[in-house]
Amino acid sequence: RTGRQLANAPASGSSSSSSSSAQGNAANSGSTSRANNKSSLSKGTATVASRLEELHETVLETRSSFLGYLLSLLRAPHSEHRGMLPAVDVSTMEHVAWCFDSLMYLLQHTQPQPHPILPEMETDPPTCIPTAETKRFFRRSNSTLCLGYPPPSPFVPMSEGLPLAERSHLLTSKQSKKNLFGFAPHPCLEAWPKCQLPIPFVAHLFTFPLPSNTSLTWPGSRVVGGALQDETVISEDALEYTDSHSLSASVLLGRWNNTVDLFARAFGDSVGKERSSVLSHAQSFEAVEREFRREMDNIRSSAPKDITLEVERTRDKLLPMLFGDLNHFADSRHANGSSLPLCVHRMKVAFVNEPGEGSGVSRSLFTSFAENVLSDEKLPSFELNGRSKKPPLLSANSSGRSKARDKHKSNKGPSAPKPPLVSIDQCVLQIPEDNTPLFFQPHKQAHFYSPRASFSPYTRVSAYRNVGRMMGLCLLNSEVMYLPLCRHVFKFILNREISWHDFAFMDPVMYESMRKLVLDSRQEDGVHHLALMSLTFQVTLREEEGGGAHELVANGNHMPVTPDNVLLYVQKYTLYRMVGSQRNALQSLRDGVLDVLPESALSGLSAEDLRLLLCGGPQVELEVLRNITSFNNESSKGVEMVQKFKAWFWSVVERMTQKERHDLLYFWTSSPAMPANVESYQPAPSVTIRHADDHHLPTANTCISRLYIPLYSSKALLRAKLTLAIRTRTFGFV
Repeated sequence: RTGRQLANAPASGSSSSSSSSAQGNAANSGSTSRANNKSSLSKGTATVASRLEELHETVLETRSSFLGYLLSLLRAPHSEHRGMLPAVDVSTMEHVAWCFDSLMYLLQHTQPQPHPILPEMETDPPTCIPTAETKRFFRRSNSTLCLGYPPPSPFVPMSEGLPLAERSHLLTSKQSKKNLFGFAPHPCLEAWPKCQLPIPFVAHLFTFPLPSNTSLTWPGSRVVGGALQDETVISEDALEYTDSHSLSASVLLGRWNNTVDLFARAFGDSVGKERSSVLSHAQSFEAVEREFRREMDNIRSSAPKDITLEVERTRDKLLPMLFGDLNHFADSRHANGSSLPLCVHRMKVAFVNEPGEGSGVSRSLFTSFAENVLSDEKLPSFELNGRSKKPPLLSANSSGRSKARDKHKSNKGPSAPKPPLVSIDQCVLQIPEDNTPLFFQPHKQAHFYSPRASFSPYTRVSAYRNVGRMMGLCLLNSEVMYLPLCRHVFKFILNREISWHDFAFMDPVMYESMRKLVLDSRQEDGVHHLALMSLTFQVTLREEEGGGAHELVANGNHMPVTPDNVLLYVQKYTLYRMVGSQRNALQSLRDGVLDVLPESALSGLSAEDLRLLLCGGPQVELEVLRNITSFNNESSKGVEMVQKFKAWFWSVVERMTQKERHDLLYFWTSSPAMPANVESYQPAPSVTIRHADDHHLPTANTCISRLYIPLYSSKALLRAKLTLAIRTRTFGFV
């Protein structure tokens, strides 16, 4: 209206009074127009808000009616009442699990296209972009990923990103991955889909375990055109994950995490058996162990021969005699063309001058063997192999089968120096014997063991191979042998790719130093900071790892570490310490395990699964032990006295330290550790209360895991007698 009034006003040649009058009318008209516009806008806003509220109520009412109808259909087969939740038969949903797993597999192997409404990211200079191999090295492996949670940044503090490396006792059969490997819910999950984010492509939604456009980028990445300034940052670390508003499957599946876990438990034996199945990663340890034990039973039942091991208990005789027996048996089977020379139907064990046989004696052998190989004392002489002057026939490198099956495609680090080619006679007679311990603890804080590096004369390579054979025999017979090796050792045995996070389990202090080195290199004074440290691509090893200085790349002593190559330096450094300096020992351990078990038997295991199966639980939990222990009364006393004695016994055990509990379990069952899954504890521990006697010590029948305790007159006497018995560690077998 104001425009029309101005258009109808007199021309500029009119009198000033007419002009002033026209201007005043125009001003008044403009003021009135603005007021009317505000009023109309206010009424329009109220109308829109009212319509939106009505629409919202209609939508809620429609959804409520639909859900009510759906629930009534679900209740119909079971005739449930209206106020009850419907019962859902999970067994009828296997087709849903198959469709879900198939869709996940399809999207995992489909390269997602760039999001159509998001601009391309500007990249850093070529020297700052990590190679594909380096990116893969710093990414988490599938065994450390948790459905429903995004992976933490590679450089968060170890206490946040890898709690298990700092507290090894966390690993139990009931513990979830999110507690072991430091996962937290994605903040975008709580807001999505309420937040104003564009709808991503389905390939972006379900790419697992990481979106393909997720990469290691440094802060300061810009968006061309300025259309996207608020990237979704998963970590607040200096090294960020950006996913350009596309959420991975591991994030979105968090909304249905319980459903996926239910599918994994219900259909793990069918859907979870498929290669690269998502459900296989969500299976519980109990399911993995049950399948592994079933396969071990099948392998034992099909094995044609038994093996008999007769050894002495003293350390200077046990290892040479045991290794001699294993070498002799393996050589004879290998000469007959057996691909699994140590795969046996039954293992019989006897200690010289000690009566007894059965599972208790076998468990005692595994326990004594683990204690001897982990000891920091020098090894006994293997020159005579414990039996005869003839050296063993089977060389650790002479089996064509071993070479063919170990063409690894994973990150195995730089090659260690190869020993000189000599004959077996030269190995035994001319090369000085290396009698240093087989294993060492890289760091006391880690509580894990790693093989010692050496020039690998034949006798030492053979020793590592026999350690692997004992590991295989322990797994084959469903026994426990407490051999807490570093995570990268278990992964090498399983032929898994070794990555950055495995280094935290070997040397947590150096892991933290390397993590901070990467973060400091990206600060403004990063160049100056690295220059002050004078780092080059060279590593100086401690004596247990081989000693001396070693170049990580060609001419590495003259290649300084800069912000552009710091990731490559960390990769080369950690891989050399984990694998490069120990390759011969690691390969021998793997060869030994594969002398007993087929490689297919290990394909479904993670490093944590293998550690739990081999070593059992890290701690003796009182409540678990109490629940599986039974009592037998042979004292002829009344129930009241027996109940009091049982209360005394558990009170004494409760006050024991973890070491004393391990000693008690060893005295009781011949194994210092409990199986990770106590349901597989066979035979279950039991206590027999004998007649009142204050003079004799407790005894044990380890073959049936039974503890015999006289009915002592006081709790103090029970504590003293039991403590004395478990500390002596000298007992016979009955």
